Amino acid sequence: MPDPVLVELKRRLAQADQVDMSRHQFVNMERVREAAGDLWPSLRERVFVATRTIIERKVAEDDLIIPCATGFLVVFSGLSGDPAAKLTEKIRHDMERFFLGDADLAELSVESSSERLSVEEFRAALAAADAVDEDSAPVEPHKAAPQSAPDAISLAALSFEAAWDAHREAVASFLVRPRTLAERDGGWTPDLDGQLKRADDRLQFDLAVLRAVSRQLEALLAKGTRCGLITPAGFSSLSQPRTRSAYVTALCELPAEQRQLIWICIYGAPGDAPAATLTETGRIVRTHSPHLFIKAPLGAATLERYAQAGAGWIGAQLPARLTGAARADIDSFMAKARRHKVKVFLSGCDDWEAARGASRRGADLIIGRASGIHEEPTAPFRLSRNKLLARAA
Repeated sequence: MPDPVLVELKRRLAQADQVDMSRHQFVNMERVREAAGDLWPSLRERVFVATRTIIERKVAEDDLIIPCATGFLVVFSGLSGDPAAKLTEKIRHDMERFFLGDADLAELSVESSSERLSVEEFRAALAAADAVDEDSAPVEPHKAAPQSAPDAISLAALSFEAAWDAHREAVASFLVRPRTLAERDGGWTPDLDGQLKRADDRLQFDLAVLRAVSRQLEALLAKGTRCGLITPAGFSSLSQPRTRSAYVTALCELPAEQRQLIWICIYGAPGDAPAATLTETGRIVRTHSPHLFIKAPLGAATLERYAQAGAGWIGAQLPARLTGAARADIDSFMAKARRHKVKVFLSGCDDWEAARGASRRGADLIIGRASGIHEEPTAPFRLSRNKLLARAA
């Protein structure tokens, strides 16, 4: 299948009366490659991911970014000549400052220098993945997380809720539900943003979940089978360039076969989130996840911003009891989703009434105790609608 970026580049060149080569600028990563030394083959993919994030923060949405062997070719749609060259130089400077250090730090009496980093220091800088825009607030020094922080220490286990596909009458994917040590008895929802208000806290928890999901997929693939895992990640972290870059970098480190089965579900995105932020977040996540899910409030006034973020699936959590008002909210939610031509997943379908209501209203994926909760993901299996309702009764 032709690369869509190259197809678009050919289309633009074909339509142009004359080619303005000053619109084509190259971000050279040679200095970074030299600093990486022998590590470059193993670190190249991660470096390219972090660099692309830096570039995306600077260029317009309709500018083309084309990865090459030693850097990125940027084709500007609205800039040419000196402005395009200056912006490209700024991108290169920010990229090298991120990986190689900043000479200006020496003037601030900070223990640093503009010398090239050692291999070990380069590895540490890359692991940090702090691709911060120069206008952003300074990054606080890393502090050891307290024992109560929801990192791998407090992640007790994962459970997997079968996602019943109403069209195929089968289960081929699972919603990942982490459980913390404080809530090992269940009842936890991945929407932790109310508890994890800091982006760094949410990031650490999401990374712990991602590592646990990777181990589950490794075991599953070793058995010769596969299924999709709908993996939660918080909007509070993914909406920030620095923490998003760290999460995407960790995702890209996983084997390609695993990445194809990790379907990111963004939790905690408010309906009034800035449209540009939500769209950018969705666009970047879609680049690294085959399917993008977004959880929205059941009573959301509109789903337009979620749809504009490029989500293929928009879903909501059903209340514990389906009142008349709740049923009206479900009907309204389904109508809004169909208007934007996106598929719908409904979680919290824990009993016969909820499963039947979600099915009758046309939900594409039904998730909850009705479809089954497992300690580990399984191979896909058939499950008719009648059996689904019988199990929920």
